[in-house]
Amino acid sequence: MADLGLEINANYLAVRGVDLAERVLIDRRIGFDSVQAGASRAVGELTRLAGEAITELERAGTRLAGIGVAVPGIVDVPSGTVRYAPNLLWQDVPIAEGRLLRGSDGFSGEIGHIPVDPYGQTCGCGRSGCLETKIGLATAVRAAAPDMAGTSRDPEEQARVLLQRVEAGHPQALAGLDEIGRWLGIGISIAVNMLNPGTTVLGGYFATVAPYVVPTAMRELRSRAIAGEAAICPITASAFGFTADLLEAAAQRSTHYEHLDQLALEHLLGI
Repeated sequence: MADLGLEINANYLAVRGVDLAERVLIDRRIGFDSVQAGASRAVGELTRLAGEAITELERAGTRLAGIGVAVPGIVDVPSGTVRYAPNLLWQDVPIAEGRLLRGSDGFSGEIGHIPVDPYGQTCGCGRSGCLETKIGLATAVRAAAPDMAGTSRDPEEQARVLLQRVEAGHPQALAGLDEIGRWLGIGISIAVNMLNPGTTVLGGYFATVAPYVVPTAMRELRSRAIAGEAAICPITASAFGFTADLLEAAAQRSTHYEHLDQLALEHLLGI
């Protein structure tokens, strides 16, 4: 028996299959411009990937137990419709008829779109100064490695380049990621003050550059936690990096507010 996790993101599609012991059976991610392609093509391509994965599992003699879908947006759970995904420019897109990752009503988790700077840049959602505009991978690249900005490199490759540059001591890369860490700490402090999680888990590109953003984020969190030291939670890097969303989807578990012991920002921010 195996569970299949599917993920749609702005610049890639991914599929991961795990058995009931959470051993990885299939792990595949392709670069794909979901915004440019539009919802229909993106869902169609994801369906194709899912079909290939299911066939592969069946040929290996593994039965499919269930499928989960991770989408960076607000989901109407009963209808399986993505009501609004600002990073994808999607609105009212029917994507599944079953259980999707959600909060109690499917409208929680958009921490990336909490406004933190009223004079900040325009976000993909149309508002100004959202947290995502301060800490997303595109912002990190512009701040720490501007020569890569606007390129079509794979997100994981971009993260590796950022890591190489800070490890080499490039001043711009160090300063850029330090600023990312500051805004990350601000965002986490909002979640801590609202939800009191036991742990904050960073995925996506954060998992790669965590040593260079977490110390600053922790300092910011300590200065902003209303309840003081008792409420401050550790910030850790996910061992799964860009595949963390897939594991959540494959395991049919929600990292939204149904499980407050861990707050997985890579899922909530959709980066």
